[in-house]
Amino acid sequence: MQVLKDEIRNGIMQSALEEFYLYGYDKTSMNAIAKRCGISKSNLYNYFPSKEYLYDAIMEPAMTKLRKVAYSLTDKEILRYSKEERPQLMTSMLQPLLVEYRKQIVVLLQTGRKEKDTAFIAEITEVLVQCFFTFDEHKMPKKFAYVLTHMLMEGIVKIISETSDEKEISQQISALFRYHVYGASGLA
Repeated sequence: MQVLKDEIRNGIMQSALEEFYLYGYDKTSMNAIAKRCGISKSNLYNYFPSKEYLYDAIMEPAMTKLRKVAYSLTDKEILRYSKEERPQLMTSMLQPLLVEYRKQIVVLLQTGRKEKDTAFIAEITEVLVQCFFTFDEHKMPKKFAYVLTHMLMEGIVKIISETSDEKEISQQISALFRYHVYGASGLA
C-alpha cells in the first residue's frame, strides 16, 4: 500500500513539475496538476495541502544541491588548478546538477515564485559574483561582475531549456564557462 502511495506522490510531483515548467508557477493550478496526473483534486490535496507546499517539495532538493555546488565554485582549492583547467572543473561540478534538475532550475530562474525565489536567486548571484572575483586577478568592477553573472545564468537557462542531451549540455556549459571566465580568447 505504501508503494502505491509513494508512486502517486511521485506522479503528482512529476506532473506539477511539468506544469510549472510549461506554464510557470502563477499560471499552474492544482486542477491542472490533478488532471495531468490523472487523480482527483481532493486526492491531490491529501498529498499536498497547497500549491506552494507542492512547489517547495519539488524545488527544495534542486535548491539545496545548486547552493552546495555554487559555494564549492568559490572554494580557494579551485585556484590550485590552472586557468585552462578551471572551466572544465566547473563544468564537471555543475553538469550533473543541470541534467538532473534541468526543469527545476529553469522554473526557479524563469517562471517560479518571483517574490519567494528572489532571495535564493540573489544568494546564488552573490556566490557566482564571488566566483568571478576568485578567478580575476585584475578585480573587475563589481557592477560588471553582476552583469557577467546574470549573463551566465541566462546562458545556463537557455542551454538547459533547449537541450536535453547530456553530452551537448556539458559541451555548451563548458564553452559558456570558458567564455565567462576568459572572454572570447577562452573559446579559441
